[in-house]
Amino acid sequence: MAIGGGLTALLAVTLPRLPPGVCWGDAGELQLASAALGVAHPPGYAILVSLGHLLTRLPGIEPAYVISLVCLGSGLLAAVFAILFQIRLGVHPAAAAAVMLFWSAHPRVWNNLVSPEVYMPALAILAGSAVCLYRFTRFGQPKVLWLSAFLYGVAAAARPSTLLALPFFVGVWWRYGRRSDRSWKSSCLHLVALAGLAALPQIYCWGYLWLRDRPSTVYNYVEQYNAEFAMLPDTNQGWRAKLERLFWLRSAAQFGQHMGNTAGGVIKKMRWVVQDTFQRDLGWITAGAILLPLGGYRTVRRSPPAFWLLAGLSIASVLFVCFYRVFGQAADLLPLLWVGGVFCGVALARVLPDSASRVRQMVAWALFIGVGTWSLLDAGRRPPVGTRADAEPFLAKVDMQSLPPGTVICSHWGTSPPLWYEQLIRGRGGQIRILHAREGEWRRLAEGVPKRALYATSASASLFDSPPVAERGMWRFDADAKDADPND
Repeated sequence: MAIGGGLTALLAVTLPRLPPGVCWGDAGELQLASAALGVAHPPGYAILVSLGHLLTRLPGIEPAYVISLVCLGSGLLAAVFAILFQIRLGVHPAAAAAVMLFWSAHPRVWNNLVSPEVYMPALAILAGSAVCLYRFTRFGQPKVLWLSAFLYGVAAAARPSTLLALPFFVGVWWRYGRRSDRSWKSSCLHLVALAGLAALPQIYCWGYLWLRDRPSTVYNYVEQYNAEFAMLPDTNQGWRAKLERLFWLRSAAQFGQHMGNTAGGVIKKMRWVVQDTFQRDLGWITAGAILLPLGGYRTVRRSPPAFWLLAGLSIASVLFVCFYRVFGQAADLLPLLWVGGVFCGVALARVLPDSASRVRQMVAWALFIGVGTWSLLDAGRRPPVGTRADAEPFLAKVDMQSLPPGTVICSHWGTSPPLWYEQLIRGRGGQIRILHAREGEWRRLAEGVPKRALYATSASASLFDSPPVAERGMWRFDADAKDADPND
């Protein structure tokens, strides 16, 4: 009942705030790649795109909106897994649901609930793997262990940084999974079998990308990237060229310049993690300093395997963030916040009255009702992330169907995915050419196309003020309006 009530409250505050259609940037690209069964930016997200594509085939619903629903559903599933973890650790279901309702209000979590990104599905899959492995340590069910290994493989295929948590998962299995084995040999063979199952999603990713990385694919990020930078071989140059492209995609070599850090950089990132986690609020920092150690201590006392799994997720998240020189959404803090929510729930269970079960239940339900009411009232004051992510007003004003054939639109990463979606998925503006590149490359690319009506999706019109581009006339699109004056 508490889990159902918590999910209902979470749906009530998030569902009306989802973007109704295609979004900007990475979110729009995930929607586009899923609808087109295409290839997304590194590492390709083959499994997420494949699952998303199956759901976008549902009739009568906008494919982009389906992906927004999938990401929201993943967040709900991650919350359920956290509640189950807490219940197994002695937390009352109502109190556990209240904690996760409060967790959903964190700006980082809220952003990923109401806009379609890859981070929430990846968290849900990884959390599911941890819950299954923990259940195996308690009840010894072999099927649950196999499911945990497979889910971990899916999570690692979607987010390779998940591999940083592998030593903790293997350590928990080795400590608690060998109880039914009689020898080291059988344990090693069992581990190899689990590793083989976990590798299946990786094999699928490589096979999918090998087949879909070709010019005829409706949307292929590798082709778009190569059209701008010309750094990779073409697929028609043989299997070695195609393998090089796949290694580039799966290794995320495009973002290699962001990896690695100095001691000073690590300290700076750790400071940012604390600030972002506690939103630079002294009260939140104080509460976290009390609840998180208490929750961790109580967890390790009640269930060492649960503690090591949660600690592994936290440490892996922090390690990746510290050695990835990017701030904001790309520095994925969701696993760390998820574990923090579980620890806070376990800490609160220690605070709730234990002397009388009826009193404990009343306090837990009062906490749930209070937090649920606060969530409903507070939702309107949270950042309108879904509205900001929505590119539909921009597309309506661009109105690609009204543009003359042969029109050229110069766009960047923020605006290209919704324009591609409008053209490739909705079939509007089929004879329009979209030049995707950084703004500094627009002039060079525009000079190489026939003389056509020229548009730009940014206010950087000065890039086109010099001959020969200026002689052709130029219109500019803005997110709020379409300027039809070629002399602007």
